[in-house]
Amino acid sequence: MIRFSLISILTERCNLSCEHCSSSSTPKKNAQVDIEDVTKAMSDFSQDFKDKQHLVSGGEPTLYKGLRELLTFSKDHGYKTGVVTNAHWVNPNNISQSEELLEKLIPENISLFASFDFYHLRKDPSLRDRIYLLYEITKGRNHVSLDGAYNGTKELRNLFDAIDEEWELNPIQVQKIGRGALMENMGQLDKKYLYCPMGNNKGFTISPDGIYHCFRGALNHNPRTKISDKYLKGAIEQFSQNFSAFSLNQEIKSHGIDSDLTHVCDICEKL
Repeated sequence: MIRFSLISILTERCNLSCEHCSSSSTPKKNAQVDIEDVTKAMSDFSQDFKDKQHLVSGGEPTLYKGLRELLTFSKDHGYKTGVVTNAHWVNPNNISQSEELLEKLIPENISLFASFDFYHLRKDPSLRDRIYLLYEITKGRNHVSLDGAYNGTKELRNLFDAIDEEWELNPIQVQKIGRGALMENMGQLDKKYLYCPMGNNKGFTISPDGIYHCFRGALNHNPRTKISDKYLKGAIEQFSQNFSAFSLNQEIKSHGIDSDLTHVCDICEKL
């Protein structure tokens, strides 16, 4: 059974400005997607796939005005829905306020991926306390796991040492700082078999800059993987027919592996 995967980069705005941020989000950025583009996309594809997921990202999605409406729509249309957050809205000194904001921002049965790593800790010394409270107020309501960015084996080991055993950590390796941060979990470069990690998978990414075939392409504004400026189902279907994973992989295989390339997406961006 083919899985359909939709990623929504709702906004480039964030209350923090971290040096490792793959989208280079800051408090000064205001670009965001139209909620109608996302809901239309979910409606158009919801009947075509039984197994479908929707990851809501940013920037910081909780700064997006229509977040709860969008998450409710996603859940009601059968998407396994998750949202990435830096948990800035959780106040360790005010439990009732945090519970009210949880109810205002996040519906029940939506997965939460909380950003917890040394980059965010440097910006927010209270982050550990926020995560503790987030786990408490979401028990039986939302599943919470941590997205932890690291750079190198030592930092990864220290990251695991910094969390409690019951906390679920999804580590993401960052090998480049700033825009274009390298996400190792998107596909591993193998010199014997190179491949596009998206391949012909069904799905796309909606961003403030337009519609892209893959998340990495959207973050890096890669024109090769851009489908259109606005959401159009016809444009997506036509792009999927023309953007063949087989032909792309043939190009990747024939392209020399430079010493500074450590990820198949780096090759795609150079083609």
